[in-house]
Amino acid sequence: MQATLEELKNTQIQLIQSEKLSSLGQMVAGIAHEINNPNNFIYANISHARNYVQNLLEVLNKCREFSPEVGEFLNQMGEEVELDFIQEDFPLLIDSMEQGSVRIRSIVDSLKDFSHLNESEWKSVDLTEGLESSLTLLEHRMTQIKINKNYQTIPKVNCFPSQINQVFFQVLSNAIDAVKSNPKEGEVTLTTEDHSPDFIRITIQDNGLGIPDEIKSRIFDPFFTTKPVGQGTGMGLAICYQVIVKAHGDKLEFKTQQENGTEFMIEIPCS
Repeated sequence: MQATLEELKNTQIQLIQSEKLSSLGQMVAGIAHEINNPNNFIYANISHARNYVQNLLEVLNKCREFSPEVGEFLNQMGEEVELDFIQEDFPLLIDSMEQGSVRIRSIVDSLKDFSHLNESEWKSVDLTEGLESSLTLLEHRMTQIKINKNYQTIPKVNCFPSQINQVFFQVLSNAIDAVKSNPKEGEVTLTTEDHSPDFIRITIQDNGLGIPDEIKSRIFDPFFTTKPVGQGTGMGLAICYQVIVKAHGDKLEFKTQQENGTEFMIEIPCS
């Protein structure tokens, strides 16, 4: 009876995980597409806008040189509309718009990398790229949090990329929650270690308050959560465990100490 219940529980977790991944992939595909199209239009026209305004300003300056009357009129109008300021500020404005558009492109690329749209098969990937994509998507939550990166050059490993990226996203999200509850300056440290030809280790460490001793044994249990009712499903770390340990046969462990934070270690075989 107990074995049957355990099997049903695992089946339920797998179904929830599959549904979440499917829904996430569809959502990300739609968001990436809807953002990318108008952004491409904006980016492609920024250089034209810069050239058009520069040409107009040159025409105005030439008019000043060849016609004193027109020049005097332009000077009067220029004072009213602050033409000198426009000439100085407009290039900076265009540069700012261009940087914003490039940033949008970066976020869209991170969305695609995170979900690995249309790439559900087992394949060789760079885990550092998955970490960076997750960081980009969580950047809006990282205000006043210091991110430390201790990256080694690591070889690609074979895995299900979208599932592994979901694990990175979940563990990083938990780390952010942990440091935000800490009165000290929040820090999250990401480390990649090359232990080839055996395995690659990814470590995500926070300086939060740590996991209390009484719940250490339960954090990977399905539906267990320390968050208030309605704010957590209790499925995040349970799915992480299913992805890393059950689906990939890899290792997911943690070390924690009260008042000194928590460290999650993910090991994925090189072969």
